[in-house]
This record gives sequence, structure tokens and C-alpha cells, in this order.
Amino acid sequence: MPTSTYSDLESVLKFFNHAKPRSLLDIGVGFGKIGFLAREFLDVMMNESYRPADWKVRIDGIEAFSDYIQDHHKALYDSIHIGDAFEVIDGLGKYDAIVLGDSLEHFEKERAWQMLDKCAEHCTGYLMIFIPLGERWEQEAIYGNEYERHLSFWTREEFEPIATACKFSRFEGIGDYGRFLIHVGHYRHHRLRMHADDLFRNGEKDKAIAVLTSGMEGLPVNVESEYQLVDFLLEMDRLRQAVHRLKSIQIKFPNEAPVVGAYIERVEAFLARQAKAS
Repeated sequence: MPTSTYSDLESVLKFFNHAKPRSLLDIGVGFGKIGFLAREFLDVMMNESYRPADWKVRIDGIEAFSDYIQDHHKALYDSIHIGDAFEVIDGLGKYDAIVLGDSLEHFEKERAWQMLDKCAEHCTGYLMIFIPLGERWEQEAIYGNEYERHLSFWTREEFEPIATACKFSRFEGIGDYGRFLIHVGHYRHHRLRMHADDLFRNGEKDKAIAVLTSGMEGLPVNVESEYQLVDFLLEMDRLRQAVHRLKSIQIKFPNEAPVVGAYIERVEAFLARQAKAS
């Protein structure tokens, strides 16, 4: 549908207030709720600019179904790109925030993750995901729009662990509805860990370690990725390398130092006994 549940409204505004984007891409514009809220909150309220000539926030959109776009959209959005978002986004620049409001469920699962990967490449700040959760949110094509079909189902566990903020609503007889604010850096680390874990589980353990190590070098530090690498090294009996990574965790994440320090002592004691026995 070209609209979404009214329970989104509070979360949308809280996410905008947290992210304070100067540029925003709305994927799946529909009737334009996100564009209206973004313009009113970010420009009219926060920037005290009610005249279009004074607006400072760039708000773009992507909509697959051109018939949804009406005059009010053109007054609120700087530009709206018509077409399949999976293809359209490749030709766009970077944005402080990208909103996927009731959009991901219209992609098949693998393609949806690929779409999120593309969004991460075009986002410098936050991804905002609003999505029905569970397998009872079925929907066929409506209004003559084939893009309205629901092609995938999602769970809160797929996003909640990496979310800066999240909120859920329960709809009787259907299921939960989730809202997730995700920093793009956390998302990239999450996808990197997913890929490395798949490789490790499939027996490509050396490749998993190499992929995770090289991937982390191009991203901000992340303690979960560091610990995953340590786990891989320990499982491969690369104990000295594991100790080296643990010591780097102590430096990068001082709050982890007490726990990590005790663990390092145990591993080093084991290595000492091993060396003595040999």
C-alpha cells in the first residue's frame, strides 16, 4: 500500500531527531508520509524555514509506481526517481540517512539484503527500517501495482542486535511491526560477520579469517567483529594470534580490558605450559 501504520509516526520523528540528516533518501515513497514528516520536522521546525527557498535539507525519493506521485510530492521532495529502487539507487549519490519504510518485504530475501548493501554504500549515517515482522503479513498486488506484493518475511532478530534504537508494535492476528535505526558502520560490520561466518561454517576457515581481517581494516572499530575474529583464531588453534588480537581489544575498547586481561592470562599460561612440555 502507498501508506503504512500510523504507529510509525513517533519513531520516525525520534529517528530524525537522533540522526539530524542534512540529506535523506526515501525508498518507496508511496503517498509521501516520510517526505512530509522529514520536511516539516527537519526544515520547518528545526531549521525554522517554512519557505521552500529557505529549506536546507535535501529530500529525494524512489518510487516504482509512478501513479502514486501527485502534486504534493513535488512540493515536498527535491526529486523523485521513478523505477525499481534496486536499479535506480546505483545512479544516485550519498545521503546522511536512507529510509526504507515498508519496502524490504517487497523484495525477495536475498535481493533485499543486496538492496540493503547498496543502501549502505550510499549512506554516510543511518539506515531507518520500518517493516512488518513474521509470516502473517501477506499482501498481493493492489491498485494495479505488482510492486505491492510481499515477497519476503522478516524477524526482529535480523535487525535488533545491530540497531542503535528500535521499537515494536503488536497487531492482533497479524504479528509485530518493527522500527530500526541502524548506523551504517554497524550494518557493514554485521554483513561482514555474516559473510565470514558462512565461509567458516562451510570449511573455508582460512578464507573466513582473511576476509574478516581485511574487511575490518576499512571500517570503524567494532568489538563484536574483533571477538568473532578471536573466536575463529582460537578454533584454528592460532593461540598467539588470538592473544595478539585480544591485546588490541584492550587498547581499542578500554571497558573490555578487565575481562579480556583475565582471558589473556589464561591463554598465555596455557601456551607457557605447552612450551614447557615440548
